[in-house]
Amino acid sequence: GGFVDGICFSFKAWSIKKKGPVIVSIFHPLSTIWAAILSFFLLGDSLRWG
Repeated sequence: GGFVDGICFSFKAWSIKKKGPVIVSIFHPLSTIWAAILSFFLLGDSLRWG
């Protein structure tokens, strides 16, 4: 969802200020996975594979 995506965006902005863009770009592919996991637990969304 959009709510969890907003949390991920805020975390990325904070991380860029703290460590720089290289560290954020290394972990960028994980943001989609984290957004799905947080949406599942916090918002009760269903996970779909494929």
